[in-house]
Amino acid sequence: MRKRLVLFLVSIFTFSALLVGCGKGSDSAQSDSGDKSGEGSEVNLTKRPITLVVPWSAGGITDATARILAEEAVNYLPEGAEIVVENRPGASGSIGATEIASANPDGYNLLISPLVPITEGPHFGETSYGYKDFTPITQVLSTPTVFAVNADSDIKSYEEWIKYVKDNPGEFSYGSPGAGTLDHIAMEAIALEHNLKIEHVPYKGNAPMISDLLGGHVDGGHMQIPDLIPHVKEDKVNVLWNTGSKGFPYMPEDIPTIRDKGIDLNMDAITAIVGPANLPEDIRGALNEAFKKAIESETFKEKMNKSNLAPSYAGPEKLKEIIEKRYETSGKIIEEAGLAE
Repeated sequence: MRKRLVLFLVSIFTFSALLVGCGKGSDSAQSDSGDKSGEGSEVNLTKRPITLVVPWSAGGITDATARILAEEAVNYLPEGAEIVVENRPGASGSIGATEIASANPDGYNLLISPLVPITEGPHFGETSYGYKDFTPITQVLSTPTVFAVNADSDIKSYEEWIKYVKDNPGEFSYGSPGAGTLDHIAMEAIALEHNLKIEHVPYKGNAPMISDLLGGHVDGGHMQIPDLIPHVKEDKVNVLWNTGSKGFPYMPEDIPTIRDKGIDLNMDAITAIVGPANLPEDIRGALNEAFKKAIESETFKEKMNKSNLAPSYAGPEKLKEIIEKRYETSGKIIEEAGLAE
């Protein structure tokens, strides 16, 4: 009888100890999970390669940025993770954007692009998605857009350009990288402000537009500054104004902003990474953390500098604000200018 009592008490003690141990283990696991969720260390992104879609042709600024960033970002993802860059060009970026908007929000399908297909494209009524069909993850670049004329042009300033266009309505032609692009919309906003009539010539990217600008086949061109810098240094073009922000390291210091000229407009070209809507918070956090570290790495900065590009990081919440504001601003310009008609 005494032996049975001892065995019974031992059993009770052992069972209680197991319960306490399990409870502590559970608390510890919850604590670790909570601490690491922000860093994304609990997220598994190694089941298959992460596809980073570039909705533009190979060889451009976005394509080069994507490949350099992918190579660096894998160093900050879980061991075994892989990022594959794939080009899906066409329809001003909306083909690639459509693919991501309709993809499974599991972290393996991402888009890297200027914001045009997200913030401008839907206003033209030709996309099956809206800007809310994406999850903002990381801003990668912020690049000013500028307006330039051939160095042989008699127009040497913003004021002279305004006077010429007013005196010769409909005669001045300007190029942009394409209809409905940020550059096209920026020029139409300026034209609306001054009630100007100018002729838009859409190109398929900056390269053919710059070629025509240098050859005198188009009077002016609005574009991102990096592609133009070599020609600025060689005095082949004159940049009349900056439609974006100040402080870009490769921008000639004496170029005025459009805000300096009294127009409240900022058309920096923002390149960002987004995923499908409803991307889980822990996955978004893991991806943003990896891309942030890659963008801030010396390796990435050095490679970007060689292309006259300056990395500019912003996280998910800030990027969300940028997308919403750009969507609203561009929408008003597109409507007032009748660009979607």
